[in-house]
Amino acid sequence: MTILLVWQLRSFAVRKVLSVLLQHPLTATLAVAVLLCTPSFAQVGTATLTGTVTDPSGAAVPKAEIRLESTEQKYTRQSATDLQGVYVLSAILPGLYQLSVAAPGFKREAVRNIGLFSGLSSTLNIALQLSASTEQITITEAPPLLQTSEATVGSLVGRKQVNELPLLGRNFTALIRTLPGVVPTGSPDARNNSVGGTGLNPSVYGQRQRNNNYTLDGGSNNDLHGNDIAIYPPPEAIAEMKVESGMSSGAYGHASGANINVATKAGTKDIHGALWESWRNNVLDARSFFVPWLGAFRWNQFGGAGGGPIVIPRLLSRDKGWYFFGYYEGIRTRQAANFFTLVPTAEELSGNFSGSNPIFNPYTTVTDASGRSVRQPFPGNRTPASLHNASGLLIAKELYPSPNLPMGQIPGVNFINLKPNKRRADQGSGRVDHQLRPKDTFYIRYSASFNQTVSYGLPAVTTDDYVKMKSFIVSETHTFSPTLLLTSRFGVTRYNRGANPSIVEGLASRAGTLKSFPAYKDPATGATYEVFPPITIPGYAGLRNSTNLLSPETQYYWHGDAAKVLSSHTIGFGGTFHKFAKNAFRLPTQSVSYESVQTGNFAPRTGSPLASFVLGVPAQVRRQNGSSDGILNGNAYAFYFQDGWRITSKLTLNFGLRYDYSAPLVNKLGSAGFIYESGKYFWNLANPVTGAAANISPGVLEPDRNNFAPRFGIAYQISPKTVVRSGFAIFYDSFGANYSQTQQGNRGNWPFGGPELLTGINTGVPTVIFPDAFPGPPVVGKAPAGLEQNLNAWPSTSRTSYVEQWTFSIQRALAGSLMFEAVYFGSHGLKLVGQIVDNTAVEPGSNSFRLRQRYPDLPPYVSNGHNIFPSYYHGMSVKLDKRFSRNLTFNVNYTWSKNIDYVDSLVNGLSQSAENPTRFTLDRFRGLAGFDMPHRFVFSYIYELPLRTRSRIANALVSNWAFSGIAAFDAGLPYSPIVNFDNANIGSAGRATQFPNLVGKPKIDAPTPALWFNTAAFAVPAAFTYGNSGRNILRADGLNNFDFSAFKRWPVRENRHLELRCEVFNLANHTTFGFPGNQIQTPQYGNVRSTRASGRSMQLGLKFQF
Repeated sequence: MTILLVWQLRSFAVRKVLSVLLQHPLTATLAVAVLLCTPSFAQVGTATLTGTVTDPSGAAVPKAEIRLESTEQKYTRQSATDLQGVYVLSAILPGLYQLSVAAPGFKREAVRNIGLFSGLSSTLNIALQLSASTEQITITEAPPLLQTSEATVGSLVGRKQVNELPLLGRNFTALIRTLPGVVPTGSPDARNNSVGGTGLNPSVYGQRQRNNNYTLDGGSNNDLHGNDIAIYPPPEAIAEMKVESGMSSGAYGHASGANINVATKAGTKDIHGALWESWRNNVLDARSFFVPWLGAFRWNQFGGAGGGPIVIPRLLSRDKGWYFFGYYEGIRTRQAANFFTLVPTAEELSGNFSGSNPIFNPYTTVTDASGRSVRQPFPGNRTPASLHNASGLLIAKELYPSPNLPMGQIPGVNFINLKPNKRRADQGSGRVDHQLRPKDTFYIRYSASFNQTVSYGLPAVTTDDYVKMKSFIVSETHTFSPTLLLTSRFGVTRYNRGANPSIVEGLASRAGTLKSFPAYKDPATGATYEVFPPITIPGYAGLRNSTNLLSPETQYYWHGDAAKVLSSHTIGFGGTFHKFAKNAFRLPTQSVSYESVQTGNFAPRTGSPLASFVLGVPAQVRRQNGSSDGILNGNAYAFYFQDGWRITSKLTLNFGLRYDYSAPLVNKLGSAGFIYESGKYFWNLANPVTGAAANISPGVLEPDRNNFAPRFGIAYQISPKTVVRSGFAIFYDSFGANYSQTQQGNRGNWPFGGPELLTGINTGVPTVIFPDAFPGPPVVGKAPAGLEQNLNAWPSTSRTSYVEQWTFSIQRALAGSLMFEAVYFGSHGLKLVGQIVDNTAVEPGSNSFRLRQRYPDLPPYVSNGHNIFPSYYHGMSVKLDKRFSRNLTFNVNYTWSKNIDYVDSLVNGLSQSAENPTRFTLDRFRGLAGFDMPHRFVFSYIYELPLRTRSRIANALVSNWAFSGIAAFDAGLPYSPIVNFDNANIGSAGRATQFPNLVGKPKIDAPTPALWFNTAAFAVPAAFTYGNSGRNILRADGLNNFDFSAFKRWPVRENRHLELRCEVFNLANHTTFGFPGNQIQTPQYGNVRSTRASGRSMQLGLKFQF
């Protein structure tokens, strides 16, 4: 009862203080300035060591001298025990340390090889022995450290694992896959992209994969566009990686997923470093199941890293304690595209569809006596040349290649492109550390990377993408006293993604598309490009040009944190401030989509989208009126209070409160849209068409200032080797990818622009023919009424998403350097962000869907940012860790879980996971999350062979060998069969997902790539109805993968050696099949034509370490 009363009083007090600050912005600004201009204590990215010093009888030893000394740098921290014999050392940089304890009448006790890790609070209790002389010293090795003072659920990856486990492309993020609670949501081959590429973006303990927070040395390392990692240091530059969930400390925030922190190495007393090169090529690889042959592949990855003391003759000597560390890494690759797709044959483009579903002449559409629309079939399933669309066929014949694979060799595929993709990537970093004086330490780091990829799909279209990234951070820690620490950090992360144009010159002019779809003017360079609208033909390769895109974003951030030890309390408080700026320049939103309805007979299994294309009768066309560019700016800040109350030597309570606020982003070029609930248009600047004043706040959204996040944790040490922990916390997703992307949807709408959309067209006698879909060039009209616009807005009453998380865990230190941990993790997501398709017909029907719309003068449109979706997760993980000893270290873990939600993410979700419900079909989308993984087992290990002989020659061959590996097994990800056309006639063509009817048993005993599930178990529902099947009711192939590494070291001199490494990925060349085609009535329906990972690949490496 006393604890609850204290908790309520503290929460009430903090809430009152924050309320005053929010009501008085000047006061809040001054408070933040004082906090951030003063050095302050940091918990994120640093370690804490605590413990109790006792005498032989178990009584506390007060005022014992505590000295912590780095074994790698000239760095020391001193403290003393309190009256209860407790010491607390906070804000320690990760590394290897020695702790010495001295008190009058006792032997000096020293414990060496203490590994302290970022974000981890470890406990090391010391029992002193009586002595007549204070000069006596006892030295022992540090035991495995229990986590006895907080309830955070986390896993640590040390430098040995980072450097010695097999890593494809030397990408450290692959190691996140080895940890409990992690569900990889991308292809394992994403591990290739270690410099500014796309990482794996995992789901950790059931949280959305886009809601993780990545930090580097305690500073932001987020690409907010896709919420991926910005900077990927090479393994030789990484000291450790920590993945944490359910954090009980208020210092963590901004995102509801995991906090993934990487600490880079600092320089040491001696010069240490490495030079390396890795090679891969197609000769060393095996083809995967669907690849008939391997094209050319060359991978070269090379670089160097090193650090040591900074010495400047006559200015700076070695003993001054200045240290540097830096690295450079480059990647050069050439790899066959292995692009599989289905392309039209010459016969099909000439009108011969004898091998397709029956096709019907849309120009013969009439209404029969019963009121049904009917059409006449094309004789022989061939379309006459007189009805062919010259513009579409011109584009198709210039961009579509001839098939080069026989149909049937790979289901649903007749073309493969082996033209090599090219990639060049470079990255580098420099870091300086120094202890200015015993009470002040600081470090500064600058990192940059550049990644360019030229890739091919269809041979005529090249994609030339680049990503540039920069990261800067400076951090300073000041020790006022052994019980008061303050740390401040300032940093900048800049991310710039773009593309160089690749256009077939003159094609748009020759095809006559520029009248309805004008040329695009690059806002950054002023250059003009003639581009035709992307063309979508379900089941076939799409037709598009690759054009430039510029999207630089910059984050400025300040962190301030403080800690004060008051008797049995360790008080933490602090705050953060983020400034976010993004320029979002992109192509006009334009497209042309074809479906089978236009050449069908209003019955299942009739019509062909390719036949509709040949006739030039699209189902939907879209173009952009005005500009869709954006220059967005926004701020976010947070405050927190935290108390770690050590009630007894065995029991610790953590409780605190965090407040997060993110101001709505403001688009300087104008944000506008339409709110479904009110039926009103809004604009945040003066209306350029009517002259009317702005009718909404600059940031569009109503600020959500109610984001209070309590934290509570308890840790009880049952015995010296056993700890029980439990915690509860709320996390707000206040400044992640969802925050930035949702508001970008308000660009380009009336009156500043507006996508003009024609949907559900040509269902009778065709009236809209490509390319003259619109009567003239795009013009922003005097009023939105009557315009077919694709309005993309989100409600002004939107709230910040948050997740409630609760945990229970048991940690037990076992004999032989073993540590066992069992974790239960539960969560409930509330107000999660997702897309819905607004303004569809309220219910299915046979009449025009516009008669059933709330706003019949507007088309259905995707509306971002609806904070209405819940999620539910329950999981259990067990883990057995062996710290390196007797030549062996390993980690084995198993996770069981179930994850339920309605949509997976804000944008698109996962491949094959049904998304985009309508406002009236939300209940049909409750199901397994697209990243639900009921079972996952991972075993990773490193073993050094203890072989020695008396022969020097034999020793050179058999000694210093080591082996490592990763074995992973999982149950596969879920997916849903869907209907890819508007069967319910609600006006959702190409937007809202509809399901088929489940009429049989979908699972088959022996699935094959040609038939992965029983396609006959699903049927297109009766016209103008919804199907009865649900979301994510089937599951794809489960992973079965072994990665293996063998390496040999040859000592050259003392502390120098040469290492030859051979790493093999997917050792057994086991095929894990990808998702089957899930769109009913398409050529790929029910068959698999991809694998979840590539075939066996080998990576050779040579490294010189000094």
